[in-house]
Amino acid sequence: MNTNSKKILLGNSLSIPEEDEVNTGEYFFKKYNTVNSDLDKDVLNDMSALFSYYFSEILNYIGNDKFKLNYLMVKNEIKKECSIKIQRRLCFAILEKINEIYNFEFPENLDLLNQDNIDDFLKFIEFLEYDNEKFILSIWTFLDTTLSLDTIKSYCANNKENIITEVEENVQTNNFSPYIKIFLLNYEKEYFIKWFIKCSIKCKSMILLNIYNSK
Repeated sequence: MNTNSKKILLGNSLSIPEEDEVNTGEYFFKKYNTVNSDLDKDVLNDMSALFSYYFSEILNYIGNDKFKLNYLMVKNEIKKECSIKIQRRLCFAILEKINEIYNFEFPENLDLLNQDNIDDFLKFIEFLEYDNEKFILSIWTFLDTTLSLDTIKSYCANNKENIITEVEENVQTNNFSPYIKIFLLNYEKEYFIKWFIKCSIKCKSMILLNIYNSK
């Protein structure tokens, strides 16, 4: 657990210093809450330090290797204890963080109005951060390469068009959730290749094994 998470869990989240707010769930509450009714006011009054901790464990680790562990610790609690309204606000906070870390924005507004929509969005963030090994391996299966541990980055840099072509074909032949599909077809090429390299390095042993077995 990081320092900011400990502050939230052990203390009053509303007293966190301003300079730390952007790294905690407190930033999420202030930026994404709109008080439109007595119900909204009640929601604000009832938000606990524990909820702030849940949200910070997601927002603080986007783009970090520890994301999966921290996300899975709080995902079910958030779905069980938070209303659709609060989950929706969290999703928009995640979108902003994704733009900051990955330079990706969805080309259109997302309809996160019910639990099914939110669940689809969570599948996307899971795919973006860690649940992409099957996809990555499937792309490498169709790339013509004699890859070694030292050449993943250079191969990707020199074969961007081939990779993009395989991704587009993969999207057409597989049943991805809607937000994952939008991501794969709309992510700017240069940034996508960086993401693809990062994911490939994480599962490089499996990639090399598949290439070896295919020879």
